[in-house]
Amino acid sequence: MFLASQPFPRTASIRRGDPAAPVHLVIEGDNLSVLERLVEFQPASVDLIYIDPPYNGTSRHLGYRDDHAEWEENLRARLVIARQLLTRLGVIVIAVDDSEIGRLRVLADAVFGNRNLLTTLIHQGDVNSGRRFTGGGVDYMVVYGRSKQSMMDADVRWREPKVGVDKILKAGAKAWAQSKGSADQATTLLRKWWTGRKYKFSGGLGEYTRVDEDGRVFRIGTLGVPAGRGSGRYDLLHPSTRRPVVPPPGDWVGPPRTLHAYVEQGRILFGPDETTTPWRKLFLDEQLDEVPVPTFNLSRSEGTKHLNRIFPGETRFAHPKDHRVLARWFRIMAGPDATILDFYAGSGTTAEAVMTLNAEDGGTRRAILITNNEVPAAKQKTLRAAGSEPGDDAWEAHGVFRSVCRPRLETIVTGVREDGSAYIGPVYSENVDFLRAP
Repeated sequence: MFLASQPFPRTASIRRGDPAAPVHLVIEGDNLSVLERLVEFQPASVDLIYIDPPYNGTSRHLGYRDDHAEWEENLRARLVIARQLLTRLGVIVIAVDDSEIGRLRVLADAVFGNRNLLTTLIHQGDVNSGRRFTGGGVDYMVVYGRSKQSMMDADVRWREPKVGVDKILKAGAKAWAQSKGSADQATTLLRKWWTGRKYKFSGGLGEYTRVDEDGRVFRIGTLGVPAGRGSGRYDLLHPSTRRPVVPPPGDWVGPPRTLHAYVEQGRILFGPDETTTPWRKLFLDEQLDEVPVPTFNLSRSEGTKHLNRIFPGETRFAHPKDHRVLARWFRIMAGPDATILDFYAGSGTTAEAVMTLNAEDGGTRRAILITNNEVPAAKQKTLRAAGSEPGDDAWEAHGVFRSVCRPRLETIVTGVREDGSAYIGPVYSENVDFLRAP
């Protein structure tokens, strides 16, 4: 397990999950010094890093000066160490807004190498109709691998489940059971089920309207490709008449041995005789996932609404990320036993995303969060006016770790809010250690 020998003192623990399960770590301290200790103890041990570093300007939750050179140098120092923490197949995801993506790309190329850029994810959030040129609302997640070549050598492929596949398979199984083994009747029942539903499913799934003699849901596809791009033309015999069927236009999709194997496996749909061109059967249970699209539309207000359910009646952190968005990409990019690090942890969204995934698929992912206890800029003014200074209990109580990150995670793991009230929301059986860097 990551950090079996602990370099930081533990201040509190929550044990709600399997005692043998991984323990999530939340480390309060300066992220640069903490990263330096982590890489000293266990380099090349993190599978995925997600960070949402502070942007320039003071429009974010915490106050940072609008100094591009300082911003770049601070981030560079941390990215250099982050690269050393990644495994050979590790990935880093860096969230950034429209104003900083150019600088970030130059900086990240210098640290990770432009050959290791994997993709840039584009999140279209809420649109502001009052803006001059476009509605804005675009955020980016720039993704690099520690070694893209190593990922290719290991045949790493990102996939995600096709939404709704389970519902179609369930409908097909029901139709097959009701038909008592009749492929034609099961197909009729499945097509009836599809009536008025196709618009609810992603493109292509609506074509899976047939059930074969083994009760498998399928769609048909051509056995031909344009002339010169396939395996030429040859005779394929109809299984009943033993005469050559009418081939599709162009070439057959594969050589004779491939199509003969398709016939033996029941993957070709023949007509009543050789005068009908056959089709390839594509089974839904072999098409359960798909390549993720790098752009998506989703209101960012959901992250705020979710945090408000944990802290009702309060706004403790502005513009938190949506844990569902992070959970989606974590599932795609890393395995069910991954170690996931966030060294700009803020409100703790990354840990909740990891817990969500573990609850969904039984995974043993572990989160490592690093956050300071900085007080929001606006709150600092109020506290100073009241005579409080950094280090005072009153001041520190309003820091991001003690007022947001820690109580959030305590709430979603124990089911009890900071004030003792019951939290009505997903509660996760997980183990968490809270640590403090010296």
